[in-house]
Amino acid sequence: MAASFKTSSHAKRWLRSRREVLCSNRDDVMATSRDTVSRLRMYFVELLHSLGRYMNMRQRVVSTAVVFFKRFYLKRSFGEFDPRLAAPTILFLAAKVEETYQNAKYFRAAVERCKEVKELYSDFNLTMQAMLEFEFYVLEVMDFDLIVFHPYRPITRILEELKWNSRLKMAWSIANDSYRTDLCLEHPPTKIAVAVIYLSMVLSKDSSDKRDSFLSSVSKAGDNSADVADVMDICGRLLELYKYYSEVGKGGNLKPKDAIELLEKIKDGRSGDNPTDEKSNAPSPTEMTETVETETAETETVETET
Repeated sequence: MAASFKTSSHAKRWLRSRREVLCSNRDDVMATSRDTVSRLRMYFVELLHSLGRYMNMRQRVVSTAVVFFKRFYLKRSFGEFDPRLAAPTILFLAAKVEETYQNAKYFRAAVERCKEVKELYSDFNLTMQAMLEFEFYVLEVMDFDLIVFHPYRPITRILEELKWNSRLKMAWSIANDSYRTDLCLEHPPTKIAVAVIYLSMVLSKDSSDKRDSFLSSVSKAGDNSADVADVMDICGRLLELYKYYSEVGKGGNLKPKDAIELLEKIKDGRSGDNPTDEKSNAPSPTEMTETVETETAETETVETET
């Protein structure tokens, strides 16, 4: 791994603006809607977690796989490459990167036996050969950048320095949830770590003075990891995730058959099956920018509310 985050490929090439992330998968959005694409992304992130649990993988391996999955689909679309092939292949790659290698045949067996996953693969023939070939394509799309920094280490370091070890479990849990958003594509892991600890204080109903004192102590580290605006943005996005889950459910509340139908709809849309004279429901870059500005303004209220 690179000696520091600032000099790594993660920092130099894989941190994107909110607008860039929203503007990805544009072909998929044009074939369906941005909400549909977001729900599919969430669904396959949950699939990676389900496979990881079934195969007794460490959380770090699953988190690395989620980052790879998001990086891949920043540049490619569901219509081009079926995520039913991409997800297990990327998990297979992440296991190797994190030095917990397992033979590809076990991943193939897992999608057939894991109860949360097997229905999705009922009519999809996942072969070892396809996985091994697709792995090289994933590497090429990601420019062979396999370095991933996670917020787990800075969370542990900060809490140990503050002698707040009792907060570690909640902070790690929130950090795990952060991978169900696109925060890993937009913010450095140290900044996510600070926000995660701050949000754990909010959820534990710590006083505003104590939270301010925490941000002040972290800012003495000499970097901008305690930037209030970014911390509030991250906290707001996580609170939005929890609200969404409480109202809709994990993974966008999609069933396997729903995910299959949506993938087929995307493929049909890309092949020109949708009438060309119908108005696309895909937002323009201008509309996406306006949405980002609105969402940013809304998350600024988190500081006041907390």
